[in-house]
Amino acid sequence: MARLRGTLDLIVSTANVVDTFPLAEYLSLLVVRGTFINVGAPETKLPQLAAFDFTPNACRLGGSSVGSKREAIEMLKLAAKANVKPWIEVLPMSKVKQVAESMKAGDARYRFVLQQDIV
Repeated sequence: MARLRGTLDLIVSTANVVDTFPLAEYLSLLVVRGTFINVGAPETKLPQLAAFDFTPNACRLGGSSVGSKREAIEMLKLAAKANVKPWIEVLPMSKVKQVAESMKAGDARYRFVLQQDIV
Protein backbone atom coordinates (compact mmCIF):
# COMPACT_ATOMS: atom_id res chain seq x y z
CA MET A 1 0.00 0.00 0.00
CA ALA A 2 2.98 2.33 0.42
CA ARG A 3 3.12 3.04 -3.33
CA LEU A 4 -0.47 4.38 -3.18
CA ARG A 5 0.21 6.82 -0.32
CA GLY A 6 -1.36 10.19 -1.06
CA THR A 7 -2.86 9.15 -4.41
CA LEU A 8 -6.57 8.51 -3.78
CA ASP A 9 -9.30 11.16 -3.70
CA LEU A 10 -11.94 8.88 -2.24
CA ILE A 11 -12.09 5.50 -0.54
CA VAL A 12 -15.49 3.85 -0.18
CA SER A 13 -15.02 0.98 2.22
CA THR A 14 -17.61 -1.77 2.15
CA ALA A 15 -15.64 -3.73 4.73
CA ASN A 16 -17.29 -4.53 8.00
CA VAL A 17 -14.71 -2.33 9.75
CA VAL A 18 -13.69 -3.57 13.17
CA ASP A 19 -11.16 -2.36 15.71
CA THR A 20 -8.39 -4.38 14.00
CA PHE A 21 -8.92 -2.67 10.62
CA PRO A 22 -5.81 -0.59 9.71
CA LEU A 23 -7.82 2.61 9.24
CA ALA A 24 -4.82 4.91 9.75
CA GLU A 25 -3.02 3.15 6.87
CA TYR A 26 -6.00 3.65 4.58
CA LEU A 27 -6.29 7.33 5.55
CA SER A 28 -2.65 7.81 4.52
CA LEU A 29 -3.60 6.76 0.98
CA LEU A 30 -5.79 9.84 0.59
CA VAL A 31 -4.73 13.08 -1.07
CA VAL A 32 -5.05 16.35 0.85
CA ARG A 33 -8.75 16.78 1.73
CA GLY A 34 -9.50 13.25 0.50
CA THR A 35 -12.47 11.37 1.94
CA PHE A 36 -12.87 7.94 3.49
CA ILE A 37 -16.49 6.76 3.54
CA ASN A 38 -17.45 3.64 5.46
CA VAL A 39 -20.64 1.94 4.34
CA GLY A 40 -20.04 -1.27 6.29
CA ALA A 41 -22.12 -1.77 9.41
CA PRO A 42 -19.94 -3.32 12.10
CA GLU A 43 -21.40 -4.49 15.37
CA THR A 44 -18.15 -3.66 17.17
CA LYS A 45 -16.29 -0.43 17.84
CA LEU A 46 -14.48 1.39 15.07
CA PRO A 47 -10.67 1.49 15.15
CA GLN A 48 -9.02 3.97 17.49
CA LEU A 49 -7.46 6.96 15.78
CA ALA A 50 -4.90 9.49 16.90
CA ALA A 51 -5.22 13.09 15.75
CA PHE A 52 -2.12 12.71 13.59
CA ASP A 53 -3.76 9.85 11.65
CA PHE A 54 -5.96 12.29 9.74
CA THR A 55 -4.54 15.79 10.21
CA PRO A 56 -1.45 15.63 7.91
CA ASN A 57 -3.61 15.34 4.80
CA ALA A 58 -6.70 17.02 6.30
CA CYS A 59 -8.75 14.01 5.24
CA ARG A 60 -12.40 13.54 6.11
CA LEU A 61 -14.16 10.52 7.55
CA GLY A 62 -17.77 9.78 6.79
CA GLY A 63 -20.40 7.13 6.71
CA SER A 64 -23.39 6.38 4.61
CA SER A 65 -26.47 4.27 4.83
CA VAL A 66 -27.64 2.31 1.83
CA GLY A 67 -28.81 4.65 -0.91
CA SER A 68 -31.69 4.43 -3.32
CA LYS A 69 -31.69 2.54 -6.62
CA ARG A 70 -31.29 5.85 -8.46
CA GLU A 71 -28.23 6.74 -6.35
CA ALA A 72 -26.72 3.29 -6.97
CA ILE A 73 -27.16 3.73 -10.73
CA GLU A 74 -25.55 7.20 -10.59
CA MET A 75 -22.64 5.81 -8.58
CA LEU A 76 -22.10 2.96 -11.06
CA LYS A 77 -22.16 5.42 -13.98
CA LEU A 78 -19.58 7.61 -12.23
CA ALA A 79 -17.39 4.58 -11.49
CA ALA A 80 -17.57 3.49 -15.14
CA LYS A 81 -16.77 7.01 -16.39
CA ALA A 82 -13.79 7.35 -14.02
CA ASN A 83 -12.62 3.78 -14.73
CA VAL A 84 -12.84 2.85 -11.03
CA LYS A 85 -11.79 -0.74 -10.42
CA PRO A 86 -12.60 -2.79 -7.30
CA TRP A 87 -9.93 -4.45 -5.17
CA ILE A 88 -10.99 -8.07 -5.35
CA GLU A 89 -9.52 -11.53 -5.08
CA VAL A 90 -11.05 -14.06 -7.45
CA LEU A 91 -11.03 -17.67 -6.25
CA PRO A 92 -12.72 -20.79 -7.59
CA MET A 93 -15.99 -21.72 -5.90
CA SER A 94 -14.43 -25.03 -4.89
CA LYS A 95 -12.38 -23.02 -2.34
CA VAL A 96 -15.45 -21.62 -0.58
CA LYS A 97 -14.38 -23.23 2.71
CA GLN A 98 -10.99 -21.47 2.53
CA VAL A 99 -12.75 -18.17 1.77
CA ALA A 100 -15.13 -18.56 4.72
CA GLU A 101 -12.27 -19.39 7.08
CA SER A 102 -10.21 -16.46 5.83
CA MET A 103 -13.12 -14.05 6.31
CA LYS A 104 -13.90 -15.40 9.78
CA ALA A 105 -10.24 -15.01 10.79
CA GLY A 106 -10.19 -11.43 9.44
CA ASP A 107 -7.44 -12.29 6.96
CA ALA A 108 -9.29 -11.11 3.83
CA ARG A 109 -7.52 -8.07 2.35
CA TYR A 110 -10.06 -7.44 -0.41
CA ARG A 111 -13.51 -8.61 -1.42
CA PHE A 112 -13.64 -12.24 -2.44
CA VAL A 113 -15.32 -13.12 -5.71
CA LEU A 114 -16.14 -16.79 -6.21
CA GLN A 115 -15.93 -18.01 -9.78
CA GLN A 116 -17.89 -21.09 -10.84
CA ASP A 117 -15.64 -24.13 -11.27
CA ILE A 118 -17.95 -26.83 -9.91
CA VAL A 119 -19.86 -28.82 -12.51
